[in-house]
Amino acid sequence: MTRRTFVQPAVVSTLLFGLILLSAPGDPAFGEPVEATQWAPHVEWTVEKRAHRGNPYDIRATVTFTHTQTGDQHVTETFYDGGETWKFRFTGTRLGQWTFETSSTDADLDGMTGTVVVRPNWNRLQHGFVTHVDGATWGWQGTGQAFVPQLAMYKTPNRFYGRPDDVDADIQEFLVEHGFTGFHVPSVAGRWFNVDAGDDRVEASMTRPDPRTFEALEMLIAKVHDAGGMVHIWAWGDHSRHQTPRDLAGGINGPVDQRLQRYIAARLGPVPGWTMGYGFDLWEWVDGEALTQWHDFMHENFGWLHLLGARATKNTLEQLSEAMDYSGYEQHRPDYAKYVETIQRRPDKPSFSEDRFRLRNEGRAKDYTAEETRRGLWHSTMAGGIANIWGNLLDNGGTRDSELGSARYPNKDQIKTHFVFFNDRGRFVGGMERADSPGRGQRTRVLRCGHAAYVFYRENAASIRMDLSQMPGPAGAVAVDTKKPYEEMDIGPLTATEQNWQAPYASDWAIAVGTWPSAAQAGWQELAVLATDWLATDCSAPDWCRGADLNRNTCVNSADFALLARHWSSGIYFPRPHTPDNTHAVCNTAP
Repeated sequence: MTRRTFVQPAVVSTLLFGLILLSAPGDPAFGEPVEATQWAPHVEWTVEKRAHRGNPYDIRATVTFTHTQTGDQHVTETFYDGGETWKFRFTGTRLGQWTFETSSTDADLDGMTGTVVVRPNWNRLQHGFVTHVDGATWGWQGTGQAFVPQLAMYKTPNRFYGRPDDVDADIQEFLVEHGFTGFHVPSVAGRWFNVDAGDDRVEASMTRPDPRTFEALEMLIAKVHDAGGMVHIWAWGDHSRHQTPRDLAGGINGPVDQRLQRYIAARLGPVPGWTMGYGFDLWEWVDGEALTQWHDFMHENFGWLHLLGARATKNTLEQLSEAMDYSGYEQHRPDYAKYVETIQRRPDKPSFSEDRFRLRNEGRAKDYTAEETRRGLWHSTMAGGIANIWGNLLDNGGTRDSELGSARYPNKDQIKTHFVFFNDRGRFVGGMERADSPGRGQRTRVLRCGHAAYVFYRENAASIRMDLSQMPGPAGAVAVDTKKPYEEMDIGPLTATEQNWQAPYASDWAIAVGTWPSAAQAGWQELAVLATDWLATDCSAPDWCRGADLNRNTCVNSADFALLARHWSSGIYFPRPHTPDNTHAVCNTAP
């Protein structure tokens, strides 16, 4: 006789990942609603069944979550997790009550019902899934915050499986201290099926996904997302290295490949904070029709939003499939003009310069120096926001193993300056427009929010010409030396005229002028936040004690109060809580 046990759900945290609160066996319907918080963490249910025939990864059940107030739905599947265990997951995208019901030809997985009540997230900086907020601009659901994915090369899953402390240390190093916005996981390939494999080759004998690989990815994604970042995964690699599904039984989109696709969708689909590229050197081994089929099949099964892409032919602006959610390219050392051209080619979706920009001793023309890395961050952002992957492979003068990810950068304070300028200060938002001067000052890059806020950037500059003639009135302004640790030089207020700013010395300078739509006015609400967490310690990213640690020095004290008082009733960036309808600040681009 088949025994079925329905296990009460648990809200999955990054500290107690996979913890399940057990209840007595019986009817799967809940007497009391399960409570969850919007966007994160996700909720997980477990079903135990002893009897099954055939491949357990092919035993399927659909789970339909329905929002009571609006009728919105998320449809996902159960997934096999080894032994006698099947699971399914949910992330609340709307506040209020959700109900669910399972449907399956397997009697043990059919007809289970329940209720989830989604409450507001206490962390007012918590965001949901990666999306785009304004055409080509990358952004976050929930907060609606625009950002530019500047990702550090990371390790293969076998290198961090079962090592949460290592992941924590890497997040501290690369997201907190460097300022990267996430990690890039290189080709998973054969390790989808065996995390312990000595290499990432795909073999025809591989048929079943390895839950351990997914445990590793889930742990990484959850921790990075909790720290405010994202993870980008390459599903496959290069066929000449046997890193592709062509070597699976049935080939690309065959039965083994689609079993894996369903498993990815069921297990990772409800988990926010990641995107996926199909692989690299794709033009050598897959065509646009197969890529479109992969894209469409994944989205049919995801249940939640995840952006998928496929890197195009080397140093072209072509695409193998226009069905992708972002435009991916292999570009070798793109300059500012190439970044601009890239966005202009497909302005309706985000762009990703999806080669890995590396420091290494191989003498390749496409590789970078530390200075070129710093400038590349600014070029890709000032062009409008193109995603990139960065890595320092230099280790004791040699070449670092790509499976080990990036080493720390020698100029990480400079990299952090870029992040603070745009992200911490809220100076990159949806709807920004390039406003470079076509003639005089053409080496000065300009982004503007309507005519109320501007960013000017120029390299090797002792002065910067600024046309502020269309501003509605005088505005505050700060200058930042991008070659140094972040420090603002107050140069305002500036009048609404054309003017020339004289720098104290020549460097690569960035100037921010005006008030940004993502900035809240310092006032009573901010004072209340400060009072709520007064004298709190151990503040850290992403919430910084719910925004009370204004100067980001890990504690809430008189220094934060002094900063609040200094900017009382003036424009300073205080992260705003997201609203239930997911509205977000964008630039007013009207003339």
